Formats: sequence, C-alpha cells, structure tokens
Amino acid sequence: MRPRSPSPRLPTAPRSLARSARRTLTGLLVLALTVVSTAQDDGVAAPDQPSARASGALVSLGQVPAWPLWVESGRGSAVTVLAADGTLWFLDGSAIGNGAVRLARALAGEQATACGPALLIVDERGALRRLPRAPDLPVVSAIGPTVSRFHKPACGPDGGVLALDPNGALLSLTRELERRSRAPVAALPDAELVVLDLGGGVSAVAVLTEPTQRYRHGALGDEVEAGAVVVLRLPDLEPVARWAPVPPAVIEARRPTPWREVDESGLYVTVSDDASGARLVRLAWREEGLHAVASGAPLGASQRWLHLIGATESAAYAMHDPRDGGPLARYVAAARDEPAPLDGALGERVAVLAATTFELGLRSHVDGERLLDRAVLVGRLEDGADLLLVPSVDQRELVWLRCDDASCDGVGSVTLPAPLATNVTLAPSAHAPEAAVLADRSGGVWRLPVPLPLAGEATTQSPGER
Repeated sequence: MRPRSPSPRLPTAPRSLARSARRTLTGLLVLALTVVSTAQDDGVAAPDQPSARASGALVSLGQVPAWPLWVESGRGSAVTVLAADGTLWFLDGSAIGNGAVRLARALAGEQATACGPALLIVDERGALRRLPRAPDLPVVSAIGPTVSRFHKPACGPDGGVLALDPNGALLSLTRELERRSRAPVAALPDAELVVLDLGGGVSAVAVLTEPTQRYRHGALGDEVEAGAVVVLRLPDLEPVARWAPVPPAVIEARRPTPWREVDESGLYVTVSDDASGARLVRLAWREEGLHAVASGAPLGASQRWLHLIGATESAAYAMHDPRDGGPLARYVAAARDEPAPLDGALGERVAVLAATTFELGLRSHVDGERLLDRAVLVGRLEDGADLLLVPSVDQRELVWLRCDDASCDGVGSVTLPAPLATNVTLAPSAHAPEAAVLADRSGGVWRLPVPLPLAGEATTQSPGER
C-alpha cells in the first residue's frame, strides 16, 4: 500500500523494481504479440481477429500491444486501456477492423480515474494529466500540479478534481487542474480518494491518513499502513471527522468503502494488528463524527488479511486470506438486544458484524499488488440477491456469483485466453451495468455481458462518474 521507506513520499524500492520487471516483461510480450506493428502511432489490431468477436460468453473488443494495467469502460463498446509501458490506448469494439489507437505516452500511474469524457492519470514527471477518453471527444488536455504518483484521484461533485500532492496534502483542483485549495492531511501516498454523500446536500471526501509502520505485513505491496481515516467537507476541505483504531492496530487498506442505508451512512475499513490479524469494522456518521458501530471477528493470527470487495445497503462482501484462496464472506450487522461490549482495539462499544463464509476456490486479490479491483460487486438482482464477479485462484476464470442471506452460488463462468491483468470495470448504462470489461496478460480486452437481470439499484462500489 505505501512505501517501505521511512519517508512516505517516495515509491518503495521493491515496488519500483516490480514495476521495472513488469516493463521488461512488457517489452518481451510486445515482441510476442501478433498485434504489434511498427506504426504504433496509429495502433493495429490482430489481422485474424475482428475488434468485436464473440467467443463463448466473452466478446473481444480488440488487442493492445503492451501489458495492460487498468481499463476504463465507456458507453457501448468503447474502452480505454492504460499499459505498463506508459501508453494509453483507445478501442471501440463496435467498429469492426478498427485497432487500438494510442492516445498518450510517458504515463506512470497504475490506475486512471474517469470523470465524464476525461481521464485523470499521473505522468512520468509526476504531474497530474487530464486526457480525453476517446480520440473524438471534446476534452481539452491539461497538465496539473505534481502529485503523489501511486494515489488515485477522484472526481469532485462540482466538476472539479481531488488529488494528493507528494507531501500527503489534499488538493482541490478545477476541471482544468488549476489549484483551488489545499488541506495538509498527511495522507497515504497511494491512497484512493472516496467522495461521500453525507446527506442533506452535503458532500465530503474520505482519505486514509497518518502512515505508520507499526504493523508490517505488505499484502498491498509495502509495510506502511494507515493510522486513521479523515473526512473533509466539500468544496472547502474543512475536516469534519477523524477515526482511528487504538494502537498498535492499523487500517490495512488503500481506501474506505462507503455504505448507506435509509437514514444513516458511513464507511467500512479493514483493521489489523499483529496479534489477531484483520477484521472488518463498520463506521457510522453519528453526532457529526465517525464512530465504530459494528465489527466482524478477527481472522485470528498476524499476517492474515481480508480484501473488502464492496458493500450494499444491507451487506458487505470480503475475501478472507485471498493470497491462499480463502473463503468469501458476507457480512451483515446482527440485531442487538443489549448494550454492546467495549472493544479495546477500537475504543468503542460495537455490535457484531456476523459473517457467513463460502468456500468457493476463488481469489479476489494478488498478494503484494496495489490493485484492489480484480473482483467487483455488480449490483442487486431483480430477485433481491447480490451479483458479484470474482476470478479463480489462477486468474484464468471469471465466476458470476449470486449471493443472498443463505447461499453464494456460481451462476456462470468464463475462461480467459490468458490470466486477468487489470481491474474489472462495469460498462455503464442508464439504469444498471450492462457488462464487465477487463483485459488479460496477452493484451486482449474483453466485454462480459451481465448474465442475470439487475434491479438497477446502485451499489457503493462505483468506479467514478462515467
């Protein structure tokens, strides 16, 4: 998650070496791919593979001539792909014969943020860039301030941009990436900023802060974790809440996950310590502050982590010990008939987050990488169950899961030509996602239609304004 260096402002040496290795592999991969052309400025599709070709349940959107890192899906069959060699590609799978069109080069971020027709990405100089998501979109490119290289910016509710500078301060920027205000919050260098709706027309941004090495695990790429989560009101970046576990516990994540019920909202965080490992904690916005209100049982030993995939109004889904292909857990807040006991690690009285676990042989996260989006909570089905998409242990298969109060069953699966390499993003539509979009290690970009009818209810795992 954060640099191993005592200073939280520089990338970790191991992560830098891993990135160099990936770029070396990218060079070898480029030589092996049949889509490579000497005319890379125009982009080329494989001559024997149309841009949109059905292959079982998978639909090919084309090929990129580099190791893909991140995909952003637009409407229809349009997709933008960020590659490990610092290039950005556009594919339109609906245009038969069209290949990958290169939009930019010299980029360094591992993720992109979609804000309407624009993408936000960090370049090799460490500056925040604003680029169009497609060649024909009326987006004026812009270069903003120097930012923290591995963080993920957010789209502000007023059309602006939220980002982190190299010193861990939160920046509020205009749409054109001009600075408006700055809040020195000591954020994690690779934090993902999360915009919240606090109700009553009030928006805020949540960010993990206070880097610490008091619990050295490294599940997300380094041994620096968060000491606290802070919420700041928008647009003035006024701090309105802070919550921290009692040391030596830490928040072992890159982002908090929002939840909202009819009359209440809050955040889920993963709290870990060296004695009992990780557990899921539910924070609620009460009395104009964040308070721990429920907690799952700890996993029971140091170095055991859980990956929170997403949350709905009534449940949260996490994978225990994803490194070892552990069970998928469905968490719900249990009814409380008597006062909750005081939790020493959280410093508050908390109810029980009851977990039902399912041994499915799946793996939502690859140990040691920052990417948290290989699995996705798709939405609510018409029958009231939840639909998830989670890869297999070897990342070659994607499995659709229907989960309700009593069961979590596979309702379909598809095998990829090569292991999954990127996040899984959801193709937007007017009401509910139409498909999942992803890329594999060979550079193939794929669209996977949602197999069951969705109710159109949004989950809290929204990939950003589309």
